[in-house]
Amino acid sequence: MLLSGSRRGVKTLEKKQFMYGEDWLRMNPKILTWNVRGLGSLERQAAVHKVIVDYKANLVVLQETKMEVISTELIETVWGNVSLGWEFIPSIGLFDGVLCLWDPKIFRVEDKKIGGVSISLLLRNIRDDFAWCFTGVYRPNDYRI
Repeated sequence: MLLSGSRRGVKTLEKKQFMYGEDWLRMNPKILTWNVRGLGSLERQAAVHKVIVDYKANLVVLQETKMEVISTELIETVWGNVSLGWEFIPSIGLFDGVLCLWDPKIFRVEDKKIGGVSISLLLRNIRDDFAWCFTGVYRPNDYRI
């Protein structure tokens, strides 16, 4: 299941839109990407936690966190799961910021590349040893171009 978040809420995108055949059925990740437009308030953290729990997401990318530092307590509040892996790109002031969370009982991270605007993970499914890549990206539009 792939979920996409926007101001109008979270929508489920059908798997058949992205991948066909046995590969998708074998992976079956539950991915959530969401431009949260700030993660500093307890209300926003609770809302994100609710969506993660409701959709049983096991790989999450939160874009535009607007946070320069993220604490372990905040991560645990948002994820709500003892089994947790995560990477973070801090914001610059109140701009940008990317947080990627995953369940290490589902995926093993074999390699990672953290760039200025992206987090790329080489993942291996624990269940079937299938390897695949995932990239979470955030960069606002540059209206000067």
